[in-house]
Amino acid sequence: MRPFRRCSLCPLVQLRRCSGAVGPAQFVNRPVEEMDFGSQRRRRHRHQVQQLHDKARNEERHRRRCVPSAEQEHHAEGVCRTDYHFLSKPLHYPYWSWFLPELQQYSLEWRLASANGQEVEMTLKEFAVDGERVLLRAVGGLGEWGSPFGQMFESLIAFVRGAATERTVHFSDRRTQMQLKLHFSLGGEGDGSTLEPSVRLPDGRLSTGAQTQRSGASVELSSVVGDSSDAQMKPLCDAMSLQAFIYHFLASVPPFLKRTDLGVRTSDLVPREQFVQFRLGWCFLRREARMSPLDLNAFDLLIPPPC
Repeated sequence: MRPFRRCSLCPLVQLRRCSGAVGPAQFVNRPVEEMDFGSQRRRRHRHQVQQLHDKARNEERHRRRCVPSAEQEHHAEGVCRTDYHFLSKPLHYPYWSWFLPELQQYSLEWRLASANGQEVEMTLKEFAVDGERVLLRAVGGLGEWGSPFGQMFESLIAFVRGAATERTVHFSDRRTQMQLKLHFSLGGEGDGSTLEPSVRLPDGRLSTGAQTQRSGASVELSSVVGDSSDAQMKPLCDAMSLQAFIYHFLASVPPFLKRTDLGVRTSDLVPREQFVQFRLGWCFLRREARMSPLDLNAFDLLIPPPC
């Protein structure tokens, strides 16, 4: 005779296994599909689009980091020297082919955003394999920090002179509060405190041109939207060479000064003394970016002298 325990439990176990399929079809347990409505569907779509962008960007970055052929390297060097007027590439890039995509991938634009000329709009664009994309569009007035355009100009000069390793460009309009954070790294050594004394001045600043001459000079960009309580940080650029970032800023200046958003050229709204200093600073940044010098006539065409 079989044991009583085994005979009594087996039918119960079998019944328990089959109980889910007993009865009409509408009572059968089925997995419930998650449904998207409204903002949840849009958020899911944005996440999928962002994943596609990141995948395309990583593939493009991997392709650019491959060792180029001699023909590709010769072509990239010719384009950088002829079209972009660079005398040398960043020292931490072994190939011109790694430097050229940074010059072609991004674009920086400025325009006056208000009728009284007190607000400036900045647009940072990226040209990827899947098309053009706006990374950041921000509007800022004068405020307590001054114009965002002037803050950007002073930040780059501070990086080049070695007076700062991190700067914030403040944007503030009637709707939002936004900050563009620029972090400068030098050879992967953080704030550059371990640099040898030969490139430092007596007051501790780096000597002129030390940043773009040393290996690893780069700028990381990120935007912060909102106040300190609910701020959201969004990375914009992992590590762009300082030379490329200076180029994009310098290239955005002449079109901005020649715009007529208020019926007159933007350059006519700048005081004469400030404009003279601005022209000198523009030439200083161009020199520190290791770009070829300009003829005076060509310079006056790019940035007209004050009247």
